[in-house]
Amino acid sequence: MGGAPLISVVIPTYQRPERIRRTLLHFEKVRFRPADYELIVVDDGSEPPLEAATLAAPDGVSLTVLRVPHGGSGAARNAGVARARGELIAFLADDCEPDSDWLQALAAAHAQHPDCALGGGIVHGLPDDACSTTADLLIQYMRSRANADPLQATFFTPNNLAVPAAGFRAVGGFDAQFNPAGEDRDFCARWVESGRRMISLDGARVLHTHSLTFFGFLRMQYTHGRGSMLFRRVMARRNGGGVHLEAPGYYAGLFMFPFARPGEFGLRHVALLAVSQVAVAAGAASVYWGRRRRVVGAGGELVA
Repeated sequence: MGGAPLISVVIPTYQRPERIRRTLLHFEKVRFRPADYELIVVDDGSEPPLEAATLAAPDGVSLTVLRVPHGGSGAARNAGVARARGELIAFLADDCEPDSDWLQALAAAHAQHPDCALGGGIVHGLPDDACSTTADLLIQYMRSRANADPLQATFFTPNNLAVPAAGFRAVGGFDAQFNPAGEDRDFCARWVESGRRMISLDGARVLHTHSLTFFGFLRMQYTHGRGSMLFRRVMARRNGGGVHLEAPGYYAGLFMFPFARPGEFGLRHVALLAVSQVAVAAGAASVYWGRRRRVVGAGGELVA
């Protein structure tokens, strides 16, 4: 590889300097040869700007800190990949802490399946936070539906996703119009449509600790609803059909999902699940019925 690292770890961050510092410090516990990976932190237009001098990487590990205009995590990840030197891009969120063998597990799977995208396991780290736990429940359910066959998976969130750099660039990376949600579903769909495979790796785990207030939870679900409807519109244009919604059985399964794990979820999570779907529906409706404004910049370009 001419001295280039095997793995480039790309971590977007926005307005959370303490959180990204904690995540980087956690790499001291990651068992992987320092010369075989690099860390790329992308500041997505934080105000005040993230101070690169306050960030540190383990001895021998290359750390690059980029600052880009605020455009969402998808655009920030693309900027990180543009500077990456590795043959495998490992995406991590700034509120996730990798297991000590995370990079080893990704490297081993990449060696066995060099052309495949790899989705690692996500361990929920805030079981006493009801809103955060319900948000995790929703992702668990989506992944269980999409990845029933681990060797033919179709959806991963980009807080623990590794992608061959050549394949990522070939499919066009993340679509920045999905801001701040939906870029993961769109990317995974385009990856699979291109004939490439996605594989679920339970062993390559990260600990996810995203605390949520009730109103933060509602805002997140509303945003996800907007991203979901935009994704469905994009898929309809791409496939030449109409906008397709989930079948009733999808939602029936969603509300049965917590009862299959009684030690993990309770009635308060079911109640929050119901509230979340109202927020998701409101977000989706705002995109479906809303009119897109066309704003022309001073140079005549379409800017919105």
